[in-house]
Amino acid sequence: MSDSHPSSRARRGGSARPLTGPTPQAGATPQAGPTPQAGATPQAGATPQAGPTPQAGATPQAGGATPASHGAADPNATRVYPRVEQPAPVTVRSNGSARPVSSPRVETPTTVQPTVRPDGNREYAADRAYTSSAVSAQRPQTATRPQRIAAGPGAPPAGPQHPAPAPQGANPAPARPARPRRRRSLGKRLGVLALVIVIVIVGWFVGLGFWANSQLTRDDVLSGAANTPGTTYLLAGSDSRGDGTLEGDTTTGQRADTLMLVHVAENGHSTLVSLPRDTLVDIPGQGTNKLNAAYAFGGAPLLVQTVENLTGLTVDHYVEVGFAGVENIVNAVGTVNVCLPQDVNDPEARLNLTAGCHDVDGATALAFVRVRHFDPTADLGRQTRQQEFMKSLTGSVMEPATFVNPLQQASLAKAVTGSITIDQDSNIVDLARLGLAFRSATGPDGTVGQIPWINPNYASSVGSAIQIDPAAVRSYFESVRDGTLPASSAAE
Repeated sequence: MSDSHPSSRARRGGSARPLTGPTPQAGATPQAGPTPQAGATPQAGATPQAGPTPQAGATPQAGGATPASHGAADPNATRVYPRVEQPAPVTVRSNGSARPVSSPRVETPTTVQPTVRPDGNREYAADRAYTSSAVSAQRPQTATRPQRIAAGPGAPPAGPQHPAPAPQGANPAPARPARPRRRRSLGKRLGVLALVIVIVIVGWFVGLGFWANSQLTRDDVLSGAANTPGTTYLLAGSDSRGDGTLEGDTTTGQRADTLMLVHVAENGHSTLVSLPRDTLVDIPGQGTNKLNAAYAFGGAPLLVQTVENLTGLTVDHYVEVGFAGVENIVNAVGTVNVCLPQDVNDPEARLNLTAGCHDVDGATALAFVRVRHFDPTADLGRQTRQQEFMKSLTGSVMEPATFVNPLQQASLAKAVTGSITIDQDSNIVDLARLGLAFRSATGPDGTVGQIPWINPNYASSVGSAIQIDPAAVRSYFESVRDGTLPASSAAE
């Protein structure tokens, strides 16, 4: 017996096989799929199929089976599901009304491949599969946490699930990079602090220098003679009593009680030479007299001319210090160290010290540079003590403690500017250079000396004086000019 069902045909073995319909002829057009019955209404969103569409590149099954326009479906065919538009999601407001979400999600159809079972038939893992993507690209994508899915037929491969890519045409805005926090390193802060300190220190010294330079007393004392090699400074200590430093002293007039010449040769060698005030010399326009008489006759200008005639060196800078200046400068730096070979008690000089070295104040230092009656060498011995005093004073001024103490600096500047007189061409910088020259001359590489003399107690018409040989003196100062004297030499 054969099955009368029109869609089946009996096989020789008695089994039935489904009919696939007639095979279309070459060039024939396949028939359209089944037509829905009259009055039948398709479901919402359903789109009538025009028949199964083989996948691109698909190979026909063995046996030459072709898709049928009606009858039983081929279980080995690839299914394509229609695109279904999901209703736009809405958000319920607090008053109960709904509003559509501004960023709807679009569902796109996906072709699903069947899974082959062990018996050779194919089946699908699900009726429909969709992938979704967010239309809005303003929200940054974040990685999802991987999920474990049980393995089985039709299950997706295990592994981390990554978000779906943005649809074509979307231009996601790049994420704004975080601004790095600006951090200043400790080294940079310390550098800025050091720079500020340097600026303050330099500004203080510059300001103090300008102020001190404006307070200096100047006098037109230079002779204008032709320059000689090197730089020559003449330092004069005036014994004028007009400032009242020596109370009760009735001496009138003024004399150069101390005279020192400092020369810096072109080769850099510095020399300090004391000029004894009782040296018998020729004074221009006044004849022969003691050296300090030139100051009494014509003041500083005549004294400068007399020294230039004696030494053959042109004086470039002149500095005059009175009794009050010595005392005030010493008090500004604190103390100076002086030494005596024996006990001294000189009421006229107002000095009373025991033998040895002492740190003394300004009044005692002034008495130390003036005393002479206890010393049998008289003026020659006093000039030696004056040189020692200047060395000690220069060392105290150049101490680091003086440079780091603004109050002491201001006190020293006030004492210097209120106690000295300089020539019209000099300034505060020249005074600083004089201090450096003093320090260099009294150092191990400098020379401290005195002029050659013949008789220290020569009986002259103007009293006891120091007799010299003018030619020998000129030769000595030529060596001073050239910087060829040995270090720390002294002529006898």
